[in-house]
Amino acid sequence: NKIYLGSNDRFGFIAAGSHRVTFQFYEHRFLKRRTAHKVIYKKEMEFNFHQGAVYVIEVLPDIQTFRIVEDKTRFV
Repeated sequence: NKIYLGSNDRFGFIAAGSHRVTFQFYEHRFLKRRTAHKVIYKKEMEFNFHQGAVYVIEVLPDIQTFRIVEDKTRFV
C-alpha cells in the first residue's frame, strides 16, 4: 500500500507498524489548462511508526533527502 500526502496536507493518518513510504520534493508549474509538477528528487524509506505518535516530515533540500521526526509535544 502507498500513502500519498500532498504538500498542502497538514496531516495524514497511517497505521502503527513498519511501512515503506515515498516522499517527493517537486515544483508546481501552472499551465493554462492544467497543473503539472516536476519531481526534483524523491526518497523511499522504511520507517516504524508508533501508535498514537505524531510525526513531522522535514525536507532537507541541501542533501536531497527527508527526515521523519517524532513530535513529543503532540499526541493523537
